Amino acid sequence: MDSYFQDVEHHIIRHIRLAQSRLLVAVAWFTNKEIGQEIVKRKSLDIEIIVDDNQKNRESRNLSDLQAHNIDLTFVKDLTKDYYLMHNKFCIIDNKTVITGSYNWTVNANTNDENISIFNDQIIAALYTQEFRRIKDLKFPSDNISISNEETTEITELIYPQLLQLLKDNINKLEKGLFIKWTDPKIKNKIRAIHERLRNTLHCKVGALGVYNELIYKYGFEYNARASEEEKAKARYNFKKAGLDEFDYNIHREFQLFKIKSINKLRANYAQLLNKKSNDMAEMEKILKVIEFITKEKIEIANEIQISYV
Repeated sequence: MDSYFQDVEHHIIRHIRLAQSRLLVAVAWFTNKEIGQEIVKRKSLDIEIIVDDNQKNRESRNLSDLQAHNIDLTFVKDLTKDYYLMHNKFCIIDNKTVITGSYNWTVNANTNDENISIFNDQIIAALYTQEFRRIKDLKFPSDNISISNEETTEITELIYPQLLQLLKDNINKLEKGLFIKWTDPKIKNKIRAIHERLRNTLHCKVGALGVYNELIYKYGFEYNARASEEEKAKARYNFKKAGLDEFDYNIHREFQLFKIKSINKLRANYAQLLNKKSNDMAEMEKILKVIEFITKEKIEIANEIQISYV
């Protein structure tokens, strides 16, 4: 962990420049054009920003510029409360680095006594990402606790052309592991965002019986009166943290499952091509070798994530 009390803007920009795939930002006010311009330069990344829905943000030219560059920006207000301020100041970079502290991303903050701390820890990053998704879901609530058919189709359609191109680029040298090693950070981040939303939705649906399960077992249904505030706080924290150490593996596994769906489509299309070339033995042999390779790669992926061959 690193902590900074001076040159805070500089350190935030420096880390944004290091981002490779994803940037999530949750700040109460965001009027700092220097940071905003740096984000615009990185607009090819997967970027999501949430800010409090207040007049200063609504009138901010910095935020208007971000929107003009099609950067995902959400103004958040909790309509279920009489008073609500999204007062966080944090960002998550590449699902592993967290920047947080007192510093709002405003010009005026540069003249204040402010601080930030920077953590390089996947579990801490996952906890902050979970909170980011909870806040954003205030604006876009969902009842789904499984990936929709539309999302499945979308991700499969994103993977398919890339696997097809990979196959064509290596058609003269098809080596084992070609498909299993291939990755795409943007597609994995899309899968990750879906799972973050599903996890948050499930947490909302579970309610107190899930959060305080251990306390109910210990104290019965009078846990709320009998358990200490420390016990309840610990139960809430443990519930939030449960399973986060397996989150990256689950994203990887889901990505490989989507690969299998795309490979099925790839194999089916090559099988159709085989029928069209039925009068050309040389071409048929080439296509059969490709189909055999595709099938073997599919089995390799299935074995890697320990599922039955499908």
